[in-house]
Amino acid sequence: MQTLLSFEASVTEPTSTAGLASSILLSFDVRADFGFLRKPDVNEGLSLSYNLLHRPALLGLLGAVAGLGGYAGRNQRPEYWKKLGHLRVGVAPLAFVGNEAQDKGDRPRHERGSFAKTVLEYTNTVGYANADGTWILRESTLIRPAYRCFVLLNRVNAVEEILYQRLRRQEAEFLPYLGKNEFALSWGNVQEMPEPRPFKGEHEFQVVSAFRKTQRVSDAVARAVGLRARQHGPSDPPFLHFERLPVGFDEHLMQYCYAEFVFSNARFQADAPIEDLYEWLEGQVVQLH
Repeated sequence: MQTLLSFEASVTEPTSTAGLASSILLSFDVRADFGFLRKPDVNEGLSLSYNLLHRPALLGLLGAVAGLGGYAGRNQRPEYWKKLGHLRVGVAPLAFVGNEAQDKGDRPRHERGSFAKTVLEYTNTVGYANADGTWILRESTLIRPAYRCFVLLNRVNAVEEILYQRLRRQEAEFLPYLGKNEFALSWGNVQEMPEPRPFKGEHEFQVVSAFRKTQRVSDAVARAVGLRARQHGPSDPPFLHFERLPVGFDEHLMQYCYAEFVFSNARFQADAPIEDLYEWLEGQVVQLH
């Protein structure tokens, strides 16, 4: 049997699902020193990175943990997408991870949802790769990215049960990384909510994860930001981080499908038209898509 990669001390978990709730909402905190989530477009020789961990990348991370294969060939879907593509997931950027804390004077990892970036330059001086001169690749790379990842699992499913056990024990079949092999990541602070419930809008709420932006949601966001600005003033101003992110694959073109997302500290009225919300710990709300 292959030895699994372990990131922290193991947690003993039952191997049988008998008597356990079939659905469970799990969160875990991911961090790395650097990350590069490549955008398919290039800006004048500079390759750009997404700021937020998007759904296909998160499912790839989960596939590495579960031991599922990646891209096997042209016009073929990865094994992890075939077996995990139905999962509902959510992501929130983290300002502090582990023992980091604002009250200790630690530097936040992101500012209003945006991580710092630096440009890394790679050169290849091998002759056959440089018919037109030295090959130079420049990549805008995330510095100290960290995310809280949410995933809704069905423990009756054998693959999802393996994934649940390994996430809890902080073990992986393959080394997970944040966009590139050299940017290995680790995770911790695994939390769970058995028998997760959809949020029914009984009270005001803040979505702690990034959430999809539609026209109706945009109107609600504008009202929520205005309300927060009036309530908190300049001491704790509202912020909005917008990003167009991949959410899946076009089965015919074999390229990303996209959606618009928002990450914000705004609080919404109970009737705000944000869909696919779930209750989380301590009265928090997350969107799973």
